[in-house]
Amino acid sequence: MNKLIKIFCICSISLLTIPFNLNAQGNNVTTTTGVDSSLINYSLFSEYYKNKDFLSALPYGWKILHQYPEKYSKWVYYKMEDILWQLHDSTEIAPELKKTIEDTILYVYDLALKYDANDKTFFEPRMAFVEETWLDSDPGRVIADYEKAMAD
Repeated sequence: MNKLIKIFCICSISLLTIPFNLNAQGNNVTTTTGVDSSLINYSLFSEYYKNKDFLSALPYGWKILHQYPEKYSKWVYYKMEDILWQLHDSTEIAPELKKTIEDTILYVYDLALKYDANDKTFFEPRMAFVEETWLDSDPGRVIADYEKAMAD
């Protein structure tokens, strides 16, 4: 019986260590079965997003945006924007974090416009709105941004 328990433990440990290898930095997970790490990151991002666990989704969203800005451009920019809006409007977020979110959402819009130019009719007006309402930017700049958004 003791021998059976040892064999079970060894098999269990082996099965847990075989599927995943971490790279030296610990950033990307790659599987020995050849599954693309971007799929793992996007899957985790999507699951956290779907469950409205926005704070947990953010790190995986950033990994996708930095490593694969074009590959998932059809979805990731919309979801990241939604996460930042949800967090900004949350009553549980500290004012310092709101300021960070206000600056960060502009960066997400810049990336979206760079890598997903087909959707600039969505992102440009929202960028102008954020500058107007969240950042209280110079009215001349805001008007120019709205005019640019309407011209496209």
